Amino acid sequence: MADIRTCKIYAKLANEKEIAKGRLKLIDEKMISLEPEILTYLENQGGAKVTVDGRTLSIRVETWAAKAENCSWETACDVLSKNGFSDMVGPRFNAATLSASIREMLRDGELVPPAVSEVLSISTVHKLSVRKG
Repeated sequence: MADIRTCKIYAKLANEKEIAKGRLKLIDEKMISLEPEILTYLENQGGAKVTVDGRTLSIRVETWAAKAENCSWETACDVLSKNGFSDMVGPRFNAATLSASIREMLRDGELVPPAVSEVLSISTVHKLSVRKG
């Protein structure tokens, strides 16, 4: 059964949790500030990965597709339907699903049809990937 000691333990844990959250926020901010520098370093090393202190840092390349700003949904969906993406479009399309399909095409060495490139904004983002080992 709980007593005042149990309440004190709980209060102490709440205080420790608050301190840990503050420390975690500072750690996250520092890691974010270092990412551009590390990405540049890895790119200068030919996109190599590096293992330091039990963590492997590497570049993760992500390709994303979204409707071009200067294009209507109707036009974009019409062009996509006519260029092999009819199963992914309706009145609109899911950008994440379409992005995955575009990534797969590019990974397989296929080119995005020019008409599709005109109605989409396709971007490649380089992010830092960190894993154990």
